[in-house]
Amino acid sequence: APVSGYLSDRINPAFLSTAGLSVTTLGLLSLTLLGEHTPLWEIALSQATLGLGNALFQSPNNNSVMSSVPPEKLGIASGFNSLVRNIGQVSGIAISVSIFENRQAAALAGLPQPDAAQQVAAFLSGYHTALFVGALFAAIGAALSFVRRTELAANKN
Repeated sequence: APVSGYLSDRINPAFLSTAGLSVTTLGLLSLTLLGEHTPLWEIALSQATLGLGNALFQSPNNNSVMSSVPPEKLGIASGFNSLVRNIGQVSGIAISVSIFENRQAAALAGLPQPDAAQQVAAFLSGYHTALFVGALFAAIGAALSFVRRTELAANKN
C-alpha cells in the first residue's frame, strides 16, 4: 500500500485503482476454486493476491478522492469517504453472508441428517457463490474505474 500510495502521486491514480480492483477480482476468483483438500500454499497465495489487490486500490483511490476537493473541504471529504467505505463494508458483509447462508441452506434442503461430506459440500457451495458475487462486484468496480481513467486522460488533453 505505501508503494501504491507513492506511485499514485506520480501516475494517474485511476490506473492504479483499476489495476487493484482487477487483481482483487483475480484473488476472489482464485478463492472460488478452493476445495476441502486444497494445499495451504494455494490458500495463502489466493489471500496474498487479494491483499495485493486491496493494497493497490486503497491508497490511489483515497488520493483520487482527496485530490478532487478544495483544501478547505478536506475534513468533510475525508469523513464522507470513511462513511462510504464503512457502508460498503457493512453492506458487503450483509450481502455475502446472505448469499452464503442461502446457498448453503439450499444445498442442505431435503437432507434430514446431512453427513460431514454433505455439510462440507454445502459450506463450499455457499462460500464459492459468495466469493464469485464479490468478484463480480470487484470486476464492475474495475470497469467503472477504467472508464474514469479514460475520462481523466481525455480531460487532460
